[in-house]
Amino acid sequence: MPVRRLPSNPNLDHLKYQAKDLLKAHATRNPEAAQRLREFHPRFNRATDAAIFDTQLSLSDAQLAIAREYGFPSWARLKKHIEKPTLADQLNLPHHKRIEDVTFRRAVELLDAGDVIGLRAHLNQHPNLVHQHVVFEGGNYFRNPTLLEFAAENPVRHGTLPGNILEVR
Repeated sequence: MPVRRLPSNPNLDHLKYQAKDLLKAHATRNPEAAQRLREFHPRFNRATDAAIFDTQLSLSDAQLAIAREYGFPSWARLKKHIEKPTLADQLNLPHHKRIEDVTFRRAVELLDAGDVIGLRAHLNQHPNLVHQHVVFEGGNYFRNPTLLEFAAENPVRHGTLPGNILEVR
């Protein structure tokens, strides 16, 4: 689970310095560094502090931990997010506005509007939408939701569910 949010204008050089600082903290056997590595680097998830400190840590290991602290599965994905942001990367937008797939986005709009007839017709045209996931990174629990999960998240986004939500099945 990510514990840090990227600033609105993240700087890759600054993130590289964070990784180097983590390397230095590891070299000085800082217990906080061990905890961060245990929490955010898959190789160390059950390791003791001693085992972590006895391991030669590379810069790529530290970068992976930094990326995961920010909610990204890899340094490459974090770097891409910063260098070539997409609509899905605009973390300041609500999730439903970050959907790049127009067909999926339309389904969410119909769901939010409580348009049962329109949603049924849309799903009949695009039956795979009920199993499709949207990929969101860099933030919180709402990472790879399906259409059903957008229904569950609706009150967070709009304050309430459509009155006819039980008709949407």
